[in-house]
Amino acid sequence: MSGIYVFICELITKLRAKRGISPRRAIELRKEKKGYTGIYIIYNATKNMYYVGQGQNVYQRCSNHFLGKGNADIYADYKYGDKFYIRFVSLVESGYDNLDDLESYYINTYDAVKKGYNKKKGNR
Repeated sequence: MSGIYVFICELITKLRAKRGISPRRAIELRKEKKGYTGIYIIYNATKNMYYVGQGQNVYQRCSNHFLGKGNADIYADYKYGDKFYIRFVSLVESGYDNLDDLESYYINTYDAVKKGYNKKKGNR
């Protein structure tokens, strides 16, 4: 393989890591790994909308949205072909003491109530 090909492959891998994983991969992780406590950020790239949620098992909780067992608007947009990316943030590695504060921070960061799927600014 040429050097430019390797460079491009590495660049694509880095860009994908920054934007997140696919819903399909999140569902696979649910089956493959035990999740951890934290938050998940769902980004609808088609509509430029966010949803921030929390869970004791982030893989399980997040994948529910894409299986019709969570936010109905996310599921409908996914079902009709919108492109989604997902990122996870571990509570332990976040610097926050509790999930509610961590979730609220990201809801505010992404303005996920006004410009997203969240209905409120967190659990508090």
